[in-house]
Amino acid sequence: MQGFDPHKAHIEVAHPYLTMMGLYLGGFTGMFSETSLNIALPQLTEAFGVDVAVMQWMVVGYMLVIGIVLPFASLLMKWFSVRKLTLFALGAFFIGSLISGFAPSFEVMLGGRLVQGVGTGLVLPMMFAVVLEVFAPVKIGAAMGLTALIIMFAPAIGPTLSGIILGALSWRFIFFTFAVVLAVAMVFAAKFLVNPYELTRPRVDALSCALSCLGFGGVVLGLRVHAGAGSCSAGGINAAEEAQLRRRGRGARRRRCVGAWRDARKRPAGIGRNGGRGLLAGSADAN
Repeated sequence: MQGFDPHKAHIEVAHPYLTMMGLYLGGFTGMFSETSLNIALPQLTEAFGVDVAVMQWMVVGYMLVIGIVLPFASLLMKWFSVRKLTLFALGAFFIGSLISGFAPSFEVMLGGRLVQGVGTGLVLPMMFAVVLEVFAPVKIGAAMGLTALIIMFAPAIGPTLSGIILGALSWRFIFFTFAVVLAVAMVFAAKFLVNPYELTRPRVDALSCALSCLGFGGVVLGLRVHAGAGSCSAGGINAAEEAQLRRRGRGARRRRCVGAWRDARKRPAGIGRNGGRGLLAGSADAN
């Protein structure tokens, strides 16, 4: 291509990684929150007194909102600047984290969790889109690798960090941790993020938007419900049910042992349980 320079980015910035830092922190928090909350579900169930199946909506609802919002990111970037969208997404995640952290009831906490899904659904596609604009073509591979590493690393350490927070503090501090990271991300986004796209403001097809919500939302919801039903049909149980079954099993074994001990006490020496003579009696007769 004439005039193509592989060492020149589409949008020249002094520090591309600082430009991406707000989106990186937002994407990391979004993926981190996906797995970190799974560890806290037993504590949340006990704190709010709801069933485990109901508490699973903290995870299902979050993924459902992401699936609905994510396809609209491309359209929104043509109507609003990337900096404004990023600050809105990070701010929504920040506010949702505070709502869930201070929630007095399950309904309020779930509402905050859904707001968090809006932020993650916008941050993830914008993160990959901006990488292609602020990095030179020869560096896009390394930048994409780092972006993918963030997406993969956050869910991997989520359960570990969540367990540490739960052991030292409480489940509320999981959401407060999100808020702290997001506050730092908003500072980086406000200071370094650029607007790489021209605002063309294309026509919005309301019918297509509605069908997109139904289609992508239905796929995410169907997969999550099917996965939950499959785990139940395969014998998957929650921790409370497992502990109850273990107690029942220990009680049944204890009753069997006590019954066998009482039967042995009632029988004369040398008589087996089936009424036959024991080994000692048989040896005596042989002699």
